[in-house]
Amino acid sequence: MIATLFASLAAFIATNTDDLFINMLLFSAAADKKQNFAIVQGKFLGTALLLIISGSAAFGLQSLAGNRLWLLGFVPMAIGIKELIACIKGNNDREETIASTGAVNTAFITLASGADNIGVYIPLLADFNLWQMGLAALVFFAMTGLFCIFGKKLADMPALKSFMEKYRPVITPVIYIALGLYIIFC
Repeated sequence: MIATLFASLAAFIATNTDDLFINMLLFSAAADKKQNFAIVQGKFLGTALLLIISGSAAFGLQSLAGNRLWLLGFVPMAIGIKELIACIKGNNDREETIASTGAVNTAFITLASGADNIGVYIPLLADFNLWQMGLAALVFFAMTGLFCIFGKKLADMPALKSFMEKYRPVITPVIYIALGLYIIFC
């Protein structure tokens, strides 16, 4: 049990450190509690999807998942290109978009940026029995919650908040496009 707990914790931290920065970007764009809640919902939905994909692959569907993971790179790229075009046009409706589709966008971003997660989770879960998989899922969901809290706290730090408010319209799309390219080509 302890070994499963530590292996799950190590796998989550190793594959989600980049996600902490993404969380900070998402929370810095949220204007109210409703948007914050949508981001948290999306993070948990994305984590659930990653676990479903990884768990399914661990039960023998590796060829289906493994050959197509790179396609997930187009999701953050499309979001990044859309936001970059809006930034260039001076469109300030970005917060409205996040408010209306925050959970869905966040889930897709989590799923797309989780190709490395899937690559680590499949062999980990393949080595676990059903009970251990359940424990791993609990660890992943608990850590998702903690990473949401940390991301929100970082986004609320005055120095980071003012920096993000000033440069987020450019930083966010560039990061999403880079993330998409990384997923596609690496």
